[in-house]
Amino acid sequence: MLRSKLIDEDSILQTQHTVEVRVLSVYAIAATHYNTLRHTATHCDTLRHAATHCNTLECTANHCNTLQHTATRCNTLQHTATHCNTLLHTTTHCNTLLHT
Repeated sequence: MLRSKLIDEDSILQTQHTVEVRVLSVYAIAATHYNTLRHTATHCDTLRHAATHCNTLECTANHCNTLQHTATRCNTLQHTATHCNTLLHTTTHCNTLLHT
């Protein structure tokens, strides 16, 4: 009977050990899953930051293109105004010559 009691206690200890190992395994799996989720969230935040930066650069590029287009149009108008002033000066000179 003493031997039976020892075997029963031994079986109980083995069962408790097995349960503890399984619980620790579950905790390890949960911790790994948590770390994976945290890593994924960090990666997602990095991608969101990069996307925001990319959108800012795209907006800046569009603004730059608009400014470049405006500058080109301004240069064209300035060239036309200079040409017009030259024609006006020539016309005035011609009129002066005609009236002399």
